[in-house]
Amino acid sequence: MEKQGSARRRVDIPPWLWLWVGLFLVYLPQLAEAVSYQRVIYGEWLQAQTQMRALDPGRYRLDWLLIPSFLLDLIPHGARTLGVVAIALPWLRRLYVERRYRLTAPPPLPVVTEIVAWVAAQNPRLIVRVNPLRTAPLAFVYPRGWGRSALALFGGLIVLWRADRPAAEAVLRHELAHHARGDVAILGVGSPFEAVVRFAGLYYLALFIAPMVVHYVYGAWYLTREYAALGLDVQEGVWFKVRQLATQFGPGLAGITVVYLLSIVQTLVLPLAGIWVAEIAADRRVADAFGGEEGVRRALAATGRRRVAWWRWLLMRLSHPPLSLRRAALRARGGLASLALLLAFPAAYAVRLAALHLLAALSYAQSGFTGAEVVAQARENTLVFLRAQAPDLLVMGVLLALWPFVAGFWERLWAGAASDVARPALAPYVAGALLLLAIALVGLLV
Repeated sequence: MEKQGSARRRVDIPPWLWLWVGLFLVYLPQLAEAVSYQRVIYGEWLQAQTQMRALDPGRYRLDWLLIPSFLLDLIPHGARTLGVVAIALPWLRRLYVERRYRLTAPPPLPVVTEIVAWVAAQNPRLIVRVNPLRTAPLAFVYPRGWGRSALALFGGLIVLWRADRPAAEAVLRHELAHHARGDVAILGVGSPFEAVVRFAGLYYLALFIAPMVVHYVYGAWYLTREYAALGLDVQEGVWFKVRQLATQFGPGLAGITVVYLLSIVQTLVLPLAGIWVAEIAADRRVADAFGGEEGVRRALAATGRRRVAWWRWLLMRLSHPPLSLRRAALRARGGLASLALLLAFPAAYAVRLAALHLLAALSYAQSGFTGAEVVAQARENTLVFLRAQAPDLLVMGVLLALWPFVAGFWERLWAGAASDVARPALAPYVAGALLLLAIALVGLLV
């Protein structure tokens, strides 16, 4: 591997997603309970709908459209399960990726030969596959088997290599960083749970909003037919559905949407934070270890030339951290900034707690709780949450304390050799570990 100089790496973020996968395996019994509970709820709903269809088959003809809504709570768990399977069977991802992107051996073009030679100088273990006819994405790494990865190159990267080589090198180094950190086995193209995080908003529209709207419109149409058959005023039936939309269906759908979004936040915030932190960690590794901060900025500019509308990003690119956030993380320097980066993933637990508090507050408001009762219940819920999450926080604190000493072993496991960068300053790791261990201790003692 290329020597990286003796510059001190300012911060080396642990691969939190691997910890998240490990904790998922520990909590598999809870997943079984969640699936069992969802089956009970679905069974009760199906029984009620069967009885109503027996009374009026026409009115409840499209109730089957509501069945996918029961999958929403199970999709994140199913994605994590498939993600673990994909880690265990990496050649399945290889088959999908190479067929999907039509990747082949590098063609005998001078510029491609030059890039392949450069990649071999960085990591001889990486196999390079190329599709020069496709402009985007620029490049990515993907697993090919146990302990083996490949780097996919595309026409856009080849053009960038000639137009702005430092930016092209930064793009490639970013992907090499994902390989060295072990992200390649969990993240990237073909990863099931990254796909679920990326398209979470789209799943909600397809499985819940669209079926509910179609179901309601059908109900309105069927009601007008009933009014006409009974000789009643059809216009009155239409206005009845309009009033129902304004006073019941609309607010009800909005309330369910808020509840679902909060549920999605508390379910997906950990993998989302892990993915975002992995991207930022790869950027920082290139900037800190190779002195290529300007190259990373230009690489980000190259990848962000096509602006993505906020709604498109929310629906189909949620797993990609905003470029503004990546640029800000790239500029962050100093002990406090390093501490914030190290604790970005553990901080997602605080976001989960906030989402759970909001969900509980909605329930308390419907039940007529007073303000004092809500505050008291929130305090109790916080203590329950801390007790439940204390083992996770304890493990994260230990990992953070040990990471400066074991990071080299982790790199050797994936890249075959550790970088030559000096060990990072220990103060942010010690401070972060002490904070996590203190919170875990509170959870264990209360």
